[in-house]
Amino acid sequence: MRYIRQVTISLLLNLAIGTPAWSADSEILTMSASEEAGGATQSDLDLQALKMLENRTVQQLENKMRAYLSSQGQSPQLSKFEAESHYVDAQGRKLAVIRLRIPKTLNQAYVYGIKDNAFLRVVCARTKSFDEAIPLFYGPCGEKIREVFGVNLAPK
Repeated sequence: MRYIRQVTISLLLNLAIGTPAWSADSEILTMSASEEAGGATQSDLDLQALKMLENRTVQQLENKMRAYLSSQGQSPQLSKFEAESHYVDAQGRKLAVIRLRIPKTLNQAYVYGIKDNAFLRVVCARTKSFDEAIPLFYGPCGEKIREVFGVNLAPK
């Protein structure tokens, strides 16, 4: 299980530009990144875009995990990811939420959205208690989402 924490930290550093938010005993690591939206707007966030984001996220994570495991001399065989994705409306901003899991091994949540001319991403990853959900309304992930997107996901 220790290598999963190392993989998670390594992947977060490779998936995003920015400073990860964690301490030595953090149960949930957070990271954010942004890139030019390339003219994309909120209206482009449809079901086809959601499926594309889900597929891209799974593929990137699988590739990075395989490369990391191979570099450590371990078998690059991975269990199949359980992927779940949907949109949430947060104070008028449409955000894509993608949750990826491998039972007892990996649990991550990705939140994507467009703000101004930027395509933003927040990544939250459990470092232990992998079968517990990652809360998006509160805690480290909720705080990072509020910081990056300027919205609160908590229902009113």
